[in-house]
Amino acid sequence: MQLATLVSALIVSNMFGPLGLSKFGIVQTTITTIASVLPFGLGYTAINFMNKGQDDGLGLSVASFVYQLCLITSLASALILALFSEFFSQQFFLDNNLSIYITFAAIGLPFATITVIQYAILNGLQAYADMAKSSYISAFVTIIIVIVCAWSFGLKGTIIGFLLTIFIRAIILQYLLDKYLNVKLSLPSIKVWRKIRSFAIPVGLAGLTMGPSTWYSNSLLIKYEGLEVQGIMMAALTIRMAISFIPQQLSTVLLPKYLQSNDEFISHELLRIFRYVALLGVTSLFLCLFVFTFRNYLITLFGNNFHADTKIMALLLISVTLDAAATPFAHVHAKYERMWRFALISSLPRDLFFLVICLNLIPIYGALGMAIAFSISSLICTVLVSASALTVILKLGKKNERLQ
Repeated sequence: MQLATLVSALIVSNMFGPLGLSKFGIVQTTITTIASVLPFGLGYTAINFMNKGQDDGLGLSVASFVYQLCLITSLASALILALFSEFFSQQFFLDNNLSIYITFAAIGLPFATITVIQYAILNGLQAYADMAKSSYISAFVTIIIVIVCAWSFGLKGTIIGFLLTIFIRAIILQYLLDKYLNVKLSLPSIKVWRKIRSFAIPVGLAGLTMGPSTWYSNSLLIKYEGLEVQGIMMAALTIRMAISFIPQQLSTVLLPKYLQSNDEFISHELLRIFRYVALLGVTSLFLCLFVFTFRNYLITLFGNNFHADTKIMALLLISVTLDAAATPFAHVHAKYERMWRFALISSLPRDLFFLVICLNLIPIYGALGMAIAFSISSLICTVLVSASALTVILKLGKKNERLQ
């Protein structure tokens, strides 16, 4: 699926240049940002409760609750986004002419949000074969539709085709999900919410700021440097997103296994975590070294008007490796339900630092300022989340030793 996203960006950039990629990026990033925020961490919550070993049916009840709530909130948000598209366009981009792209994003938003939840539930069920099938089919359909629309209908036609692929992916995933879970179209259960809210609320807060802060930094870049520069930066961020997706997917597969583990000794727990850190960190590092070595060639795949700034690429790739290494430590907080600690100590400070750095450096350094913000905020997050996770494990280990 990430390959399909990359290919779509390459097609758009080669046919419509940095300006076209920037407009396409407004639609794509608006959809992905809001679709990641709307679930309010409920996808992660569903995975957690589906893999804690309960035999009372709570896991599937949580999955149904998450699906129902996200369907309602995504439809309401899409309506608001469409009705106030001109306001958002003027407020964030200083250009009313871009409101049509906000409207496009509103159309695709409900389906994109549902796919986030569908993938989360399938991951909680560890239905990886079905997830793979849906991804292969969706990726193939996405590439074909984007190619046909780009050659036949121009930029706006390509965007409409892209929205169609999101709809198709949601339909495919729903067909696969129906084998495991019968979701009734009803109001979410208050009883289920009461059981999960102490976990779900801090998880939601932890993920609430990352997407919007990145989206807002892109709007700042458009304000100060224009669509052309932001389009070139969009190409670099697309490469960053593509390589970061591999360690993210490895982490997603490791999460249910880790939640189900029950290590008796602190040393075993620490060894498991550091194995995960090594796996994700080394995988990410090799990918980043490869991309940095061939950065000039890779960026030209987007078109002749694109170029790779060495400093920007290096900083973005450093942030990818740091984020990958920090992910297993985040899983510790999920396993021991220390999500308030995770939100307040690591996630929120990272996004706050990112936003503050962007506000101060983008007006001066442009795209380089955004790249600096990525690397510094990732470093801060890695230090804080690893220190916090190790503290949790050691405290629980000492408590168990006293009980024994």
